[in-house]
Amino acid sequence: MSLFPKRAAPGQAVTVHLRHLLLPDSAPGLTRFSLQIFDPEGERVVHEQRELLSFMPALADRDTDEGSGERFAYTPLLLNFRRPPPDRGPQSDASEQELFALIHRGRERGVLDEHEHARMDELIHGLVKQFAPPPATRRLALDMAVMRASSHFYWQWRVPAAARPGPYLIVISGPGSADLEASPMVHKEQLFVDRPRVVELAERDGRLHAQIANDARVAVPVRLARPRSRGAETSLHELAPMSTTRFELDVGEGLPLLLYAEGTRALVLSRSSAPVLARRAGLIARRLGPARLRLSLPPSEGASPSLLFPALASLDPTLRAELERGLELEGDRARVIELADGLHQRDEIERRCGAEALAELEASGLVRRVALAELSGEDRP
Repeated sequence: MSLFPKRAAPGQAVTVHLRHLLLPDSAPGLTRFSLQIFDPEGERVVHEQRELLSFMPALADRDTDEGSGERFAYTPLLLNFRRPPPDRGPQSDASEQELFALIHRGRERGVLDEHEHARMDELIHGLVKQFAPPPATRRLALDMAVMRASSHFYWQWRVPAAARPGPYLIVISGPGSADLEASPMVHKEQLFVDRPRVVELAERDGRLHAQIANDARVAVPVRLARPRSRGAETSLHELAPMSTTRFELDVGEGLPLLLYAEGTRALVLSRSSAPVLARRAGLIARRLGPARLRLSLPPSEGASPSLLFPALASLDPTLRAELERGLELEGDRARVIELADGLHQRDEIERRCGAEALAELEASGLVRRVALAELSGEDRP
């Protein structure tokens, strides 16, 4: 079982993936699995049951271009980069086909002889060596090699807006196969719901003082991002369980952010509620010198730029024609484009570049406003 993501925030969707591998001595058929989710207090918040069909790889044909013999159809192996002709579908090499033939033979006869067992081990080790020679990735290669013989099931759970912060236990249980005497199987995994909050935000003596509370009984990893002249400086921190952590920052340029939930959400460390500015998606900016740059449309790659980036379709046709040739900007207008990276607020950009240049670029659609709530996820379901 696996989770995507492992750390989430209220309102985000989490995908639970179950890979059920049917072993050669197991019976195919229909099995019922239960999904349960328990919150940090041990209270069950989700209980669902799903049916899952499990089968061995399907027998595709017995005569192939490579000669006579059994051939099996299955999901393409992600680590296999030898792509077949597009009209033939997913194929494998001889070693992989021999491995599936042995699995199928064991299923039909119920047993493999000593030579066949040894050959199966040899084939598996060969595939691991072929796809992932380094020892650190052997387990991954083996998992990928058997993935096509597995059944896959997916659940999606949206973390409630009022979810308690902390670790959630996800349990999937069910019979190992459709055999009459099948033993039950249980998969467990932890999901962490992160929900830090700003307790205090104040400026004193030219410094920004922030207090961040973590109401969970486990620590929460965060990244502090502080904009610099180009890009941003980030540092890793940990919010201790059931406590408040203090941050003291320089009051400089840009918008400090505290990223959490694997970087998908942010606490905004600013006393201003002004939106940040971002460049129109799809535009390419190249510096030509100090306070001078060229804006252009992306390469077509056989498709219209507005098809790849729908936001470009709303631009004025005359402006789009200029962008196709390359639009050069200087002075305050160039500085607005440079600062419109989503890390600077509108009031700061207006103060540094002037209201006239900012209003012109906003009216043209080259830059857009992004509300701070979108960074924190407050407006998401």
